Amino acid sequence: MDDLAGRDLVIRDVDPATTEALRLRAALHGRSLEEEVRALLDAAADDVPPPPRDGTQEQQEAWVRLMMDRARALTGGRPQSDSGDLQWRMRDER
Repeated sequence: MDDLAGRDLVIRDVDPATTEALRLRAALHGRSLEEEVRALLDAAADDVPPPPRDGTQEQQEAWVRLMMDRARALTGGRPQSDSGDLQWRMRDER
């Protein structure tokens, strides 16, 4: 993760209504739009619990389900490919 530290993030095709709502929110907080978006991203990142290192199988599976539910919510329920299937296929090809 260190190689990503301090990188710029570009988000394309943001709905103009969303941008305007963020501008208003930033003004209410006395921040620039960039500062407001950075604060929102920081808060969202803080909300992601780390995976349980020494947890039980049940705790680890619960964490995976939580992350999958969050990812599903972020993608609007659009179906996503299973990266595990791809990893197994690549492994089998070796």
